Amino acid sequence: MTLITVDKLLCIVPNLAPARAEAKVKAMNELLPQYGIDILDEFEDYLSNVLHETGGFRLREESLNYRADRLVAIWPSRFTLTSRPGRKLASEFANNPRKLANEVYNGRMGNRVGSNDGWDFRGGGDPQLTGRETYTLFTADSNRRFGTSLTAQQWAERVRTDDYWSTAAGGWFFQWKGLHALAVSDNVTALRKRWNGGLIGLDDVNHWLEKCKQH
Repeated sequence: MTLITVDKLLCIVPNLAPARAEAKVKAMNELLPQYGIDILDEFEDYLSNVLHETGGFRLREESLNYRADRLVAIWPSRFTLTSRPGRKLASEFANNPRKLANEVYNGRMGNRVGSNDGWDFRGGGDPQLTGRETYTLFTADSNRRFGTSLTAQQWAERVRTDDYWSTAAGGWFFQWKGLHALAVSDNVTALRKRWNGGLIGLDDVNHWLEKCKQH
């Protein structure tokens, strides 16, 4: 099934390197129908959301390399620029992605306190899968589907480094979240809310969706 061509993807994302465009198109056409994304309405909503999540396929993993002032702006209840009760000094976590990931992600999403889970299971792949719990579910499905026996940590590394498996993560996430009906009805706002848990990024998703429909 052909959901998209290289020429169309390059019209939507003109800054994408042709070799990457070929890799993404091959992966999407081969993999997404396996997750029930097999009509244009579904695919356009899928693509617009993953283009938002990845910055136009620029990112394969979550960026956690922040200056101290940005940490305070993003997590004001966690960090402070000067010593304050109940908050940690942002300078201790600035430009230290691993330490930051473990600080903000451990103790939730299935990540164990005092472990390296926050870093190992940071956002990755086209949908930016995050957390041990989500990666464990994805791993169980993927090992059955592809006949593998990889650990959740191994799958997390795969989706952060390989365009093919990054796409598999996107297809699985779309199916897992039950987004098909919302995509078919073009309910962009409800789909974004179920994808993200809120409406962060909605304007950018609409921008990408308009480009998808234009081409």
